[in-house]
Amino acid sequence: MDKLFKAIKHILSIAVVLASIAIIIPVFFCDRFIIKGDSMSPTYLSGDYIWVNKLCMGPRIYTDYDFDSPELKSFRLPGFKKLKVGDVAVFNVPYGRNREKIEFRINYVYAKRCLGCPGDTIGIVNSIYYNTKVSTHIGCLSNQIQLQCTPESMIPYSIAAYPFSYDYNWTIKELGPLVIPYKGMVVDLDEKTLTLYAHAIEYETGIKPHWQDGESYVNGSLADVYEFRENYYYFIGDNVIDSKDSRCFGFVPEDYIIGKVVD
Repeated sequence: MDKLFKAIKHILSIAVVLASIAIIIPVFFCDRFIIKGDSMSPTYLSGDYIWVNKLCMGPRIYTDYDFDSPELKSFRLPGFKKLKVGDVAVFNVPYGRNREKIEFRINYVYAKRCLGCPGDTIGIVNSIYYNTKVSTHIGCLSNQIQLQCTPESMIPYSIAAYPFSYDYNWTIKELGPLVIPYKGMVVDLDEKTLTLYAHAIEYETGIKPHWQDGESYVNGSLADVYEFRENYYYFIGDNVIDSKDSRCFGFVPEDYIIGKVVD
């Protein structure tokens, strides 16, 4: 009987260790996701499994497990390096609940390629992506060339691009130059810049900024400038003809990034 109890105790100990590993690895080190759709074709196809390295930027630790809340409450442990242009990352979709406001939604994620990091200037010229800090091409060049010749009627999503304003008149074929906000960046506020950065400012302050009688209002008060509190990124799909990405929803808060996809 003692041998039986020892055997059971040993099995339970192993089970506890395995259960702990099963929890610790995806939370702190890496996790697996499945690609759904063709937005990253030909790099990743629908049904492909990808591994996401959470140590790159640092694992994200939740401080509140009320996932019905639209607010992400977490902190990030120290990482080994930052995400760089050209990396593929998995992130929470910034408009997880409401198209007009950046809000968090658990397990609603995209895998896309980073076109712009905090402080970068990016854009699209004749369907070809660029980042002024990078001399090499970013993304799938053949798909971008194909987009040049694709009529609007053949594009699944709107040809218009974020921020969907006549002040910019940007499209998924022609966009920018656009500066990606970074923590500490100060922007002069006028009607155009307020339109461009309104969602990011609302995300940080909780109140949507607005332009009234020739003046800008931030957090309920008159403001000529705004200093950003967070870092943001800009992501694109490799299948530029059929990808819902930052051309559609704009900036992604750094806190929304889960990790870098392992090559």
